[in-house]
Amino acid sequence: MEKYKIIETIGDGTYGIVYKGINTKTNEYVAIKKMKKKYTDWDECLSLKEVQTLLTLKHSNIVTLNELILQKNELNMIFEFIGQNLFEYAKNMNEIPEYKIRNISFQILQGLAYMHKNNFFHRDMKPENILISGDQVKLADFGLARDINSEPPFTDYVATRWYRSPEVILNSKIYSSPIDIFALGAIIAELYTGVPLFPGKEVSYQMNKICEVLGTPSQSDWNEGYDLANQIHFKFPQYRGKKLKNVIHRASDLAINLLEMMLCFNPSKRPSAVKCLQHPFFQCNEILRYFGFNVKKEENEEKKNNNNNFAMSMNSRSNNFLNLIEEGNNNNHSGNKQKKQNEFNYEEDVFFSQNNSNSKLQKSNNNLKRFEDFLGN
Repeated sequence: MEKYKIIETIGDGTYGIVYKGINTKTNEYVAIKKMKKKYTDWDECLSLKEVQTLLTLKHSNIVTLNELILQKNELNMIFEFIGQNLFEYAKNMNEIPEYKIRNISFQILQGLAYMHKNNFFHRDMKPENILISGDQVKLADFGLARDINSEPPFTDYVATRWYRSPEVILNSKIYSSPIDIFALGAIIAELYTGVPLFPGKEVSYQMNKICEVLGTPSQSDWNEGYDLANQIHFKFPQYRGKKLKNVIHRASDLAINLLEMMLCFNPSKRPSAVKCLQHPFFQCNEILRYFGFNVKKEENEEKKNNNNNFAMSMNSRSNNFLNLIEEGNNNNHSGNKQKKQNEFNYEEDVFFSQNNSNSKLQKSNNNLKRFEDFLGN
């Protein structure tokens, strides 16, 4: 940690304190997350879901973890520094034009699509956990992230109240990536209006706010939701709902259509992040920021292959197809284990350094064995 100098405190959360710092060797600003819990060894550090998620996910719309440093039983996570989150960005803007909302939403969905494809979901989507610098957007704060394939039940506390999905509010122990889609729908709506879409004062009142805007779901639309409600002796408040267009006045008809899909009560009926990216709302003449994908014209619908390449097709209004395929050589993290090992630098207190890709392994075979176990054989 000697090469880093702390400048100021950015935030103080449940699990760690985040500082703005500077690398005194490179003069680059960094964000330093110092975990509050004490850690005695790397096995304990690597068991953290946040660490596992960040070591696995490498994408231009996901914040970059540069280094992990364990020193004096304190775990420090060194990130690239991005000075503004989406909440601060929106607060400083009088009115965000739709073309910017489209661009921001597109990038968030690219990050989520990549994340979900790699079997993780965020669980704490909110404006404060989305970073923005210029016209580039990145997902951050993966402290509550979970593996989609992990065994339920999950913990019942996820996400800031205003962005929680209906199934989470009803204490479902089995949920997955659709909760991220619902949260993002609420975030996009907030970018248009400048105020939260579902500002419930407490958890018990949150479902009331959702039904007030969207209308009470019928049992035929969401039978599982009524089963969850019966288990906790909850009765849905009866509302006819408001048309989203009357709530989000500035949004185009295509934006409203997308939000109606994302904010569906039934999680099984919400579109995936890939399907959202295919929506006509994103088929426009504007230049959208494509990160981590090659863009080329195709005449095929969504493709699936056995090489873990992420493929999706987007049907434009002119009936041309854009096929977004994850870059194979740079972003295929399930393939070349040796390449991954070369990115890690074993020193006394530094588990890895993202910026020192040519460093050689320096520590014991035990460290290497633990890392190989983490990667999977």
